[in-house]
Amino acid sequence: MLISVIIPVYNVENYIKKGVESVLNQSYTNFELLLVNDGSKDNSPKICDDFASKDSRVKVLHKINGGASDARNQGILAAKGDYLMFLDSDDYWDDNNAIQKVVNRLTESKDVDILLFYWKNINLNTNRTEISNKKYQTEIFKNATKPEVLKSLFDTGLFPSSAVITVVNRVFILQNELFFVKGIKAEDVDWTLNVFKQANKIDAINEDFYVVLLNREGSVTSTADVKSIESILFILDKWCPEFIAKNDPLSHLFLGHLSFHYSTSFVIYPNLSNDEKQLVKNRLIAYLYLFKYTHSKKAALVKYIISFLGIELGTKLLDILFRIRKKQDKFF
Repeated sequence: MLISVIIPVYNVENYIKKGVESVLNQSYTNFELLLVNDGSKDNSPKICDDFASKDSRVKVLHKINGGASDARNQGILAAKGDYLMFLDSDDYWDDNNAIQKVVNRLTESKDVDILLFYWKNINLNTNRTEISNKKYQTEIFKNATKPEVLKSLFDTGLFPSSAVITVVNRVFILQNELFFVKGIKAEDVDWTLNVFKQANKIDAINEDFYVVLLNREGSVTSTADVKSIESILFILDKWCPEFIAKNDPLSHLFLGHLSFHYSTSFVIYPNLSNDEKQLVKNRLIAYLYLFKYTHSKKAALVKYIISFLGIELGTKLLDILFRIRKKQDKFF
């Protein structure tokens, strides 16, 4: 079984080596590593080429800058593997048996469209490692229907919002044209919704080998602005009408998932300029109904604050709470 690992690369000369080496050091050797240089202006392209010159499993694609989505899409099209894995260029795997564990599960389960695993966070501000105590209910996945599997993921708070903790069947991705939307910040949220909508067989392993570096200077995910809110609104505009129209228990769970991402907009809102607030305020108000579907304590907190104080005062309070909790290395 050939595994294709795709890493989009953009101006990460200080981080890329650790991520690449964490793949090359894997005990399972039947893989290809696709480094997609997205028009980097630092030394990242040379670092990628150096790796490729030393290991034939490494392939480098150089392209003009088009964003992480475009880089991943190019990687998907160039990949030859049976399954695809994604790694962000400033993250890494901390288990040399990671791919072997993935392959073992895929071989055991057979015909899996998407396999999930865990992650852990390392906060660069505090040097603390954060590991979730949640577990996939893998015994349910073996014989359950797709709605039952999805309900398990929602009930445990483990429905993914990121591609990097997924392993996906390449043919399944290509046949259903499951590419990443370009030009938005929350592309992974949209992509995972699309993938899970189309997938027939879903499985998971309780392994947390993926390491996310939080608060890296210059990281796209560490910056929040009006484009972040517009990206969330794009996803709500795309998915909410479908789930509202179906109006069944599973659709309500999807709406609850979307309500969490919607709630993060109110944490970003106070940092916008007055002109930017005018661009998004009425659109945010239009989706207040989403809060009735929420199954997240964090989203519920936002709901109560906004309901009592309104958007302007409520978001100011949320901003204060967020800053206090951020100092404590927690969200909210």
